[in-house]
Amino acid sequence: MPPSSTVSVFSHVREFSKDFFADNGKLMCRFCDHSINFHTKNTTTVHIVDAFVAADIPLEKVDKLQNWLHEHIEHCNEGGFIPKSDTLLREYLPKLFKKTTNSRAQSVTGDYKIISNIP
Repeated sequence: MPPSSTVSVFSHVREFSKDFFADNGKLMCRFCDHSINFHTKNTTTVHIVDAFVAADIPLEKVDKLQNWLHEHIEHCNEGGFIPKSDTLLREYLPKLFKKTTNSRAQSVTGDYKIISNIP
């Protein structure tokens, strides 16, 4: 039987020690000190989009920061990549918006879901 590959907080920390650290079983970003969902493949991209939006930085800046991101974000050095701004705007931003509005609605009204035109 082939060895099973288990993805855990600690495997991510070993692999990306410059970018993340473990805290009580959570994967934490060294740059912003927020917990990261390590179960999905696009964790770094989603986190960067979230950080740019929270800091009110236009996503178009990602295009100009590609070289810096590849030098300083270990995920990029290990074969990962950060998509261009048009992909971030088209694919990631609407999902982040929907997640944020639903999260805020739940915090105010419990299980209430916001109805929106976002698929």
